[in-house]
Amino acid sequence: LHLPWWIALTSVLSRILLSFVVLQAASKAADEAGQNLQAALPSAEPVLTAGGVALLAILCILVHAAAVLILYALARLFKLARTDLIAAIMTGGQKTLPVGLAMLSAYFPKMALGVLSMVVYHAVQLIFDTFLIEAFQRAAAREAQADAAMNG
Repeated sequence: LHLPWWIALTSVLSRILLSFVVLQAASKAADEAGQNLQAALPSAEPVLTAGGVALLAILCILVHAAAVLILYALARLFKLARTDLIAAIMTGGQKTLPVGLAMLSAYFPKMALGVLSMVVYHAVQLIFDTFLIEAFQRAAAREAQADAAMNG
């Protein structure tokens, strides 16, 4: 399945625009959380390390992969059609970052690193699901070719 260049460009542009929305919301929440963190921790010691961020990213990948696998198993259990299975997987694990950030600042205003975990998880979802969509498209193309070979 080969997409025309303008569809691919539109897809990339929509992801870029979505990223700007995410970054804007995260920036606002991070600023608020950073102020709370600075008030809570007056020392100048680093709170976050590169290893901590890497571990966070790995955990986010594992959590999202587990969510996708659970949704896949449930979709197979309920014998959903292929298109419904894909829709369940792609929408079932999605979280709304702006809502999550608003809830974090409302209910847990002193958890500054919570913002980072939400942003990293959202980025993991976007990247992971992009590869997943491409895999679904390749599988659909192979299936269509096999059907065409059998029928024609």
